Amino acid sequence: VGLLYTDREDNQNYNRVLGADTRLVFDKIYTVSAQLAGSQTQRGGGSFAGSLWNLAFDRNGRAFGLNYSIRAIDPNFKTQSGFISHGNIANINLSHRISLLGKQDALVENFSGVVGLIGEWQYRRLLGGDDFQNRKLHFDLAATLRGGWKLGASVYSEVFGYDPSIFTDYRIVVPGAGAGLDTVQFVGRKRIPNQDYVLSIGTPQGAHLSGNVSFIFGQDENFYEWEQAEIYFVNASVSWRPTTQLRVDGTYALQKYNRRTDGSTVAERQIPYVKVEYQVTPSIFVRLVTEYDAQKQDALHDARHDNAPILLYDSGSGTYSPALATTANRMHLQGLFSYQPIPGTVFFLGYGALLDEPNGLRFSDYNRLNDGFFVKLSWLFRAR
Repeated sequence: VGLLYTDREDNQNYNRVLGADTRLVFDKIYTVSAQLAGSQTQRGGGSFAGSLWNLAFDRNGRAFGLNYSIRAIDPNFKTQSGFISHGNIANINLSHRISLLGKQDALVENFSGVVGLIGEWQYRRLLGGDDFQNRKLHFDLAATLRGGWKLGASVYSEVFGYDPSIFTDYRIVVPGAGAGLDTVQFVGRKRIPNQDYVLSIGTPQGAHLSGNVSFIFGQDENFYEWEQAEIYFVNASVSWRPTTQLRVDGTYALQKYNRRTDGSTVAERQIPYVKVEYQVTPSIFVRLVTEYDAQKQDALHDARHDNAPILLYDSGSGTYSPALATTANRMHLQGLFSYQPIPGTVFFLGYGALLDEPNGLRFSDYNRLNDGFFVKLSWLFRAR
């Protein structure tokens, strides 16, 4: 049994959290774990309390495993010393796993399959016995082939429910009385069904070259307008080590959402990243890093109301303005030189720059936003 207590006070305001957890193991492969925590907070003259709790049962067998768990966080459970990242959620997870080992020198060295059913609620909806907000049915397959190749395939069947709290700052313009127009609260459809597919492949971990790539495609939610979208996600990485002194790592990530109504792109983001490290001598090391972040978003509209423009709240002006098309193309450059003449004594020289350009991934017509330099010397004095 473990116990946790944190207390943070600021004049009359405070936040106190008390928690306990336990873990029981029996028959070597079965585990029951539980956690319970509560918080008491006083802030701005008001006081409120909330709880966090979860319970899980696991079977970790060699060929068959399962996990049944429930986790819930009250919206009034607050902590100012870490502990959680997001509140007001509750979920139930039921998953089953099968693992098979191939014979010696077989093409398939091992294979695993997981079926998971996940239900998600807002906290008080679960306690009130209401229907789920999100439901997910996941099928995951993974295999390791002779030589170290890894293959994966997944199918995700999901239903996401409309969460009004995400769209509180959304408004739309619709025809009003007579010939005028009215600005009204945006209200999305109750549920959006999704069907996603995942394919992945990974190379053996060779002495000089290795990499992996995954593709996600299908129908998923377009949170920008709360509509269904065709998605295209790519995540790829490669590591090249031509010598013991030189190492090059690169990654590329793509996220793209196309409207199902007309095929237009509502949002896209691309992030290529390259890191080069070179050990010039045992005491001299050089690192160069380049990361590019290219984002674009189309003007937002509501397909359920004749493509009425979506307005977003501007806290600066206190008014609602159309969500117009935006782009942002920024490149980060970093360089590091280090010299370590003897253990414990090291000299660092670094440089960083942030640039942008009007057209993404053209690598021309840059506008330099800022530069930064740093110098650091660490010297170890040894007492004689």
